[in-house]
Amino acid sequence: MEVSGKNDTGILRWIHDLRWIFIKAMCQKSKVDDEVVDNFVDQTEGMRLANLLGIVQLCRAEYLDFSELEEGARRYKLGVTEDPWKKV
Repeated sequence: MEVSGKNDTGILRWIHDLRWIFIKAMCQKSKVDDEVVDNFVDQTEGMRLANLLGIVQLCRAEYLDFSELEEGARRYKLGVTEDPWKKV
């Protein structure tokens, strides 16, 4: 998406806020820290809500805590479910 003008900046902010609200709602029972959500929203810039839902489902399937949303996003983007560096 190309940004051109004041209105586009407002739209991008609205989309950012929508992603933030979506993830907060998905993690409502887990009491995820706002900083984790902020980092996750920044990491998933440009993704569709369907992708965010896919990341949340991946976290649930892999028994990742919602505080590990960033790890879930990394796994989703790379298609890798294990981090070999954590074994070292």
